[in-house]
Amino acid sequence: MTVNGNFRSIVRIPLVKVLFILTAICLIARISSNRSDIDTQDVAKLIQSQLNNGNPSPAFRTGGKVKRGTVEKLFNGTADDDPELVEYMREVKILPPSKQPYNLSRPKQVDASQFGQTRDLDRMLHNMTGGFFVEVGAHNGEDLSNTLYFERYRNWTGLLIEAGPPLFKKLVTKNRKAYAVNVCLSLKPEASIVNFITVGYNGRITGKTDAGASIQCVPLYTLMLALGRNQIDLFSLDIEGDELK
Repeated sequence: MTVNGNFRSIVRIPLVKVLFILTAICLIARISSNRSDIDTQDVAKLIQSQLNNGNPSPAFRTGGKVKRGTVEKLFNGTADDDPELVEYMREVKILPPSKQPYNLSRPKQVDASQFGQTRDLDRMLHNMTGGFFVEVGAHNGEDLSNTLYFERYRNWTGLLIEAGPPLFKKLVTKNRKAYAVNVCLSLKPEASIVNFITVGYNGRITGKTDAGASIQCVPLYTLMLALGRNQIDLFSLDIEGDELK
């Protein structure tokens, strides 16, 4: 299946059996946590801890010019296939799958998806094993997850994308067996910088320049280049009602 329109970056790679899950489109609001915003330095410390315990993939080159621990860099207007941008995502931003045991709040829960749609998708995919997913709006990596079932019970891996630093911090502690990156997806074939407002564990992009924190947005194509992937078996999109933009 190919996707046209604003997702030019997706058209540039052959995506097979891509399924869009448009959940929580202003129908059900997640309950906001009373916890205060978490400083991005906390996220950086947790990322370093995860890297120390992680399982670096061959996709993460050791001979590149950019190294982990590099000072955070933001790209604005950079083309989706720019070598520096791709390398920065690969070497600095994208975390490898954890090889530590899962650290789940509800380890006995089989299906964490919001409406039980994961089991329906499993049937549609004929109990497919060894697939690759992309989950945009991965939340904390467990609650309302559309991909955790496939990872645990069908031996899948994939890419978890979460823009909010507080949620991403929680996601990293779950020890998911998938790549994870703290960025938002760009709707244009170039990287951009946007303002992101976080309220408890929920957040969204805002057009206000005097509100929120600046975060990095990159095209999906950039992330796929960084991982050396050219196929997605399941694409889950849950970004708090902004799915149809």
